[in-house]
Amino acid sequence: MTDLGDELRQLLAEHEMSLSGAARQAGCSKGYLSNVAQGRKPLTPRVAAGLDRLFGTGDKFAAYTLNSGTDPSSLAAQSGQPRPAAAPQGGRPRRDSSPRAGGAAGGRRESQPPAWAATAGEAKLGASRLWGHDLDPGGTPVGAATAVAGVILSWLTALPDGAAASAAGDAEVSGHDVSRVRSVRAWLKDLDNAHGGGVAFPLAAAYLRSEVAILLRGSCDEATGIALLAAIAETELDAGWFAYDAGDHRLARLYLVHALRMSHAAGSRLLGARIVCALSHQALHVGQVSLSVDLARAARAGAGPDATPRASAMLAAMEAMAHAGSGDAAQCGQALDDAERALARATAQDGDPVWLDFDEGGLLGHNARALRDLAAAGLAPPGRARQTAARSVELCRDGHGRTRAQRNAILATTCVQAGDIDQAAAIGELIIADAWGLQSRHVQGDIAALAASIGPARSRTAGTFTEQARELLAARR
Repeated sequence: MTDLGDELRQLLAEHEMSLSGAARQAGCSKGYLSNVAQGRKPLTPRVAAGLDRLFGTGDKFAAYTLNSGTDPSSLAAQSGQPRPAAAPQGGRPRRDSSPRAGGAAGGRRESQPPAWAATAGEAKLGASRLWGHDLDPGGTPVGAATAVAGVILSWLTALPDGAAASAAGDAEVSGHDVSRVRSVRAWLKDLDNAHGGGVAFPLAAAYLRSEVAILLRGSCDEATGIALLAAIAETELDAGWFAYDAGDHRLARLYLVHALRMSHAAGSRLLGARIVCALSHQALHVGQVSLSVDLARAARAGAGPDATPRASAMLAAMEAMAHAGSGDAAQCGQALDDAERALARATAQDGDPVWLDFDEGGLLGHNARALRDLAAAGLAPPGRARQTAARSVELCRDGHGRTRAQRNAILATTCVQAGDIDQAAAIGELIIADAWGLQSRHVQGDIAALAASIGPARSRTAGTFTEQARELLAARR
């Protein structure tokens, strides 16, 4: 689902309108509007104008149009609104490129694409600038796919940085400092699992720029330096996830790309593969499906001999979801088989890193999403996806409210696919109960999408869920 699609589904839920009803009033077919929401077709100026009239959104949808003859800037000028920057394909218009206040290191320039630092020294210098960025509560688009593709090529082919991990600064950095970074990182991850990225990210960024930046300028031997860079990369990986969950996709990608560079400086191919896997997940979420497939394959290829069975299972499961998103049932099935066989080989003696928490529940969650997407395309029976999703919910860990909400959203969607609207609505109420304790635009998008699919039903259960969804989305808007 693209950012445009998320926007559309939230508006449909708030207006208690079906996709077919919106399409009819905007002057297009339901199938066309669905393809636009999925990023498969561009939004035409005519339909965009119809949607803006329907929802009273000014020129919001007009700014998504890709017709070269329509300039979003001129549309904004006619309506007296600020001039938006050019919109990337399938995403929201980029925000003003002027600097924005963002902590100690100043603001972010939205026009700056993620890049691979030529040296580890440059990556260290760029860290403090990155950590000064504040989360955009309104969300941002992810940007063009070409920039991250170039970064992944650099990661696959770059030579080791050598002794660049050691440093000579004012303060001495010890192993205790590294342990503290990892301890705080684990605490932040627990906070994110319970309350979402909108809560965890500001704390993560503040910690990075207030304490970790000082350590990065400190003095240490090579072994401690390598451990510190790895701990920083792990923390940046999580911060990227937090920003992604909060809807700031551009900042999320910047964090993930920088984490990838730091993992390379630390000499950890496995951590790098995990980060590329996260980039693939994000690309799939925003509708960059081809990029998602390429990134998932790159992660598996780049992990190298360091990949433990558990890590191999995680990487294969991500590739399966990407293939499902592209409608490739055969490749999806092969990747799922690879994931299941790899996880069956995993043992406690494999030496998995602490950040690798992939388990049976995680595999079933990935499996359920892949099967759901295939079922939506008519390539798999919805019953199998429903059974898998139900089992993944049962295996959700205590304290992981967001994960439970997301897995329930998959389960509810499979119920809709099977025509069991009342059961989908009942599960939807469970999602909303979790969502009140979360700051997660990802979960909000799931609720909006579910409300749009359930809304046309006239049962009492469906009406109750739709009303609860409208209340929550209005409160979070």
